[in-house]
Amino acid sequence: RVYDLTCDDTVCPPDSFCLSDYDGGGSRCHCNLGWRGNTCSDG
Repeated sequence: RVYDLTCDDTVCPPDSFCLSDYDGGGSRCHCNLGWRGNTCSDG
């Protein structure tokens, strides 16, 4: 999921991390390894 805000202003789900999306000027949340799903709650 891509957000319009920067990582400083984006709250990612637990077990995930934020990466800047420089192409779109926003950011996106990526699940940590071993997690998946919309909220990274599926192990």
